[in-house]
Amino acid sequence: MWLMGELKYGKYADISPKELHPKVLENYGQSNDLNETIANDQDHHIRHKAIEVIETQCPFRSKKRQNVFVTALQEVQATGIIPDGLGVAKKKNGEGLIMVVAWAQALEVIIRIQAAEDN
Repeated sequence: MWLMGELKYGKYADISPKELHPKVLENYGQSNDLNETIANDQDHHIRHKAIEVIETQCPFRSKKRQNVFVTALQEVQATGIIPDGLGVAKKKNGEGLIMVVAWAQALEVIIRIQAAEDN
């Protein structure tokens, strides 16, 4: 889908086949309608029956508890705390790691709030 988007709307939209990446030409040749050729090739990957999405619910019992979580998470993120034991390395960097760190911080805060509520 990414490649199809690049071909139709992105950096490959207004270029000749000679300017395409060699791997694209190797896989699909110099078809007159490269978009259609690629779409047909990828069709079996994206044309499937819809799957059911599980129902979700807020893990907090009240809006007040949700606000406590948001405030605590903001404090943890502001201080740069990275929880131990969740496999998040402090040495690495990049956008992917930022998302993983945010997930680990949120998980740690939720665990601690729920533990405090249970006591």
